[in-house]
Amino acid sequence: MLEEEYYGKVSEVAMEIGVNQKLAKILLKDGIIPSVKTGSEIRRRYYTTKSWILHAANKIKTTHNLPDNSPLKKVFLTKNITKNIFETKNKNCTIVCMTNQKGGVGKTTDAVNFAVALAKLGQKTLVIDMDSQSHSSRYINRGDDDLSFEGKSVLNLFYKLTQREDLTKEIVESYIVSFDNIEEEGYGIDILPSEIRLARMMELTRMIPNAEKLLYKEIIGKIKTDYDYIIIDTPPSASLSLSSSLYACDIAVISTELNKLAEEGMRATIEEIGYLSKNIEKEIGIGAVIINSYSLANKMDDKYLKKTIDNAMSAEVDYPDIYSVKSSPSLVSETQDQGIPIIESKKRIRETLRVVSPFMSFAISLIEKRGA
Repeated sequence: MLEEEYYGKVSEVAMEIGVNQKLAKILLKDGIIPSVKTGSEIRRRYYTTKSWILHAANKIKTTHNLPDNSPLKKVFLTKNITKNIFETKNKNCTIVCMTNQKGGVGKTTDAVNFAVALAKLGQKTLVIDMDSQSHSSRYINRGDDDLSFEGKSVLNLFYKLTQREDLTKEIVESYIVSFDNIEEEGYGIDILPSEIRLARMMELTRMIPNAEKLLYKEIIGKIKTDYDYIIIDTPPSASLSLSSSLYACDIAVISTELNKLAEEGMRATIEEIGYLSKNIEKEIGIGAVIINSYSLANKMDDKYLKKTIDNAMSAEVDYPDIYSVKSSPSLVSETQDQGIPIIESKKRIRETLRVVSPFMSFAISLIEKRGA
């Protein structure tokens, strides 16, 4: 993975790309170079990274048919650059399933913050919460503790299916919640929420033939053309919710930590994916592994890092990248309490950048491999 460099001054960005500070600020302000913004409009600061700058440069080259070896200065001096360089040209939706049969490994944190990273990069993104604990549904509530999805969640769509009701695109859309008023951060995100009774409802759907195909064919199939990416957060157990999510996905991503129980959960998850691939007659590729709470100071991490890599390679990972997320429990808990993704944290901004960079790197990797 690229050795990341971080920039907290417009002058630093200007020097990196070889343009004057006025143009560098316009590129940051307009979102052409992705950044984290702090301060008031008058005293605005923009924090970005080298990989985000390079991603913007690659998009400009593609959009304006510039040679791959074009220097950064020439790229960013290109006339008529707008944020629409990030608009997806390939409209095929990619469905990503975040999973691990061991709970408490940061799966929901990964799902939400990876989805936000995609949205930050201009991708129309939906999170589907298939976990009855409904943590993803409550993650981005903007501090609204009274926000409730009871009676307005994916559970109700499955209930309609058990009643043999036909689901139309309009019906599915009516249960999607949009957080698209985040003007300050420059992105929006949609969620199809869950609620606590989902696990029981999923058991009731077993009476329907090919129940594991319902999520994809009857729900996602109605709305997937509206999105560039759909991220599914799954329960930490073998269940119909999990098999339905895996059947629906194009890429499975395993979230894990570096300890014995998480490593065992990862192995069980890989075995479950292999089992499901055979039984539902669909090859499910493991696209990446995200290692949470990684610390160089913890010697045990090195031991389980090797096991994690061995497990990943034994599963024939399609995209052999392994992403490690810096250990920062206080930052994660603070943002969860505030109901905001990590990228919106304004405290310890460089720590925030280091924590969110793996999600942005994975998002950039998928976007560039897809040729969006």
